[in-house]
Amino acid sequence: QLWKLKRPGFLLPVFFLCLLPGTGSAQAPVPESAVAALGRTFVSRSGYMAASQNQAGLAWAESHSISLQHSRPFLELGISALAARLKLEKGALGLALSSYGIIGLRQSSLWSSYGMRLSPPLSAGLGMQVQSSSMPEQLFYHSGLDLAMGIQVKLSDQWVLGAHIASEHYRKVMCLSTGCAFSFFNSATVYAELHIRPGRRIQLSHGLEWTIRDGISLMMGISNLPLCWSGGMELRQGKWVIHLAFQYISQSGSIPYSSLHYAW
Repeated sequence: QLWKLKRPGFLLPVFFLCLLPGTGSAQAPVPESAVAALGRTFVSRSGYMAASQNQAGLAWAESHSISLQHSRPFLELGISALAARLKLEKGALGLALSSYGIIGLRQSSLWSSYGMRLSPPLSAGLGMQVQSSSMPEQLFYHSGLDLAMGIQVKLSDQWVLGAHIASEHYRKVMCLSTGCAFSFFNSATVYAELHIRPGRRIQLSHGLEWTIRDGISLMMGISNLPLCWSGGMELRQGKWVIHLAFQYISQSGSIPYSSLHYAW
């Protein structure tokens, strides 16, 4: 019985981490800033942190890059991430390291991924995530392993289709995600996705990205389970890119995101 524990204080860190909102994707605990701003859509995108999103997006990398990101779901809890992308002849390698926790509990995650172009319109990717949780004062340590794979098909300059499947050892389920992206007016892209887990309701995610002028793009999105509104902006200057984003989740409130990318 919990109230008879001599040191019940160890339950406090666990309580805060249990409150972390689930991402709409199969990746946890935090999406890339742009993914968060676009309603958690990631299946048909190729972002700077694709190593932890849809690994097939790495295949379309046009440059090497390094990324730093931070988000704060609660005042007591910050999540930081470091990602790198190495462009190869027919694809790219990607790494994404994230760490989060509060006093008494620390969780870390490392994604190692590879994406490859199989043909001019088709790409595929594979990734492996190693997660660890530790409570030094309680001599507690736990680790887990997740695998993920995805594909993307560029049907035309306007349409992109994607699919992704990943294990989620912390939820003990598999997640199948599928979606599409449609570009129009040479400046806007709309995203729509489904995220399916056995025995659970289907999650829907939608996002809109609009380039309003050279170097500035606006993003907005909405998703369910839990209901979430999001928005953000992208600022580009030379080889530098900044993403500023937020999510408002009906169950827990707002979450700010910020990330800095350098591509060469």
